[in-house]
Amino acid sequence: MTKSGDTACLVIKPPPNFKLHTHQLTHENIDDILEWHKSLSVNISNMVTVSDTEEQHIDVKIEIISNFMKHETQYVHHLKKLREIRSHIPDQQIIEFFDFIDPIFRLHEKLREKLFDRIADEKNTLGDIFQSLLDELLTIYTRYCILWLDIQSNLIQTKQHYKELSSAITDFESSYGNTIEHFLEKITQHLPEMNTIISELLKHTNKETSSQEFTQLKEVSAQLQNFTDKIKVLRSINKDSQRSGGIQRCDTVRSKSRRDKRPTLNSRLSVRW
Repeated sequence: MTKSGDTACLVIKPPPNFKLHTHQLTHENIDDILEWHKSLSVNISNMVTVSDTEEQHIDVKIEIISNFMKHETQYVHHLKKLREIRSHIPDQQIIEFFDFIDPIFRLHEKLREKLFDRIADEKNTLGDIFQSLLDELLTIYTRYCILWLDIQSNLIQTKQHYKELSSAITDFESSYGNTIEHFLEKITQHLPEMNTIISELLKHTNKETSSQEFTQLKEVSAQLQNFTDKIKVLRSINKDSQRSGGIQRCDTVRSKSRRDKRPTLNSRLSVRW
């Protein structure tokens, strides 16, 4: 409490998300001061009760996003290592598939940087960050998932026939701790896993006091769920086609001229989706 002339002034800086409150009183007599103090104490108590609840949600959101960022850091590291394999690939279709790894890597680098900057600014709004990158993420992951279903059998055969490629893949698998096929499959699950994070953030976002954040997260979650549902349908169609012999897999030991006659993976995207 400070005094200036006939005015007593108390300045309170509450927890995050609450504006600075300034209470002033003209202290003409002690009874007025005591009554004011009593009333102020009630207001402070109510404010702290609300802010504690809000702060708990903020703390949980920070923990959620911190864990997500740890996971993203590992993911980006493995994507970076995976990019190094491209130069060792002899098969054109597999090269086309691996061309999608770099843009995925760059998008997640950008996402990670934006989240770091936001947390450094001590702000707890995150929906706009996910929303700003969502269209690019959905586009590149959709294409990746389609091509992965098309190429996985060919990759297994190719790595068995080329020593240099096999060696590069072995190096990656030693760093990753599992097979390259396992990681390439995990990439298809990354956006569905991200939606789990978004859903957790939504649970701890107040619809009334953070309406814009809530709306943004909800829209992101809906689009990620739509992507997840489409990929499930695509997997089901792919399995049915394989059982019926509708998809003819390529033999990687064919001559170069015969490989060149195969339609590119990119040219088949519109047919598959």
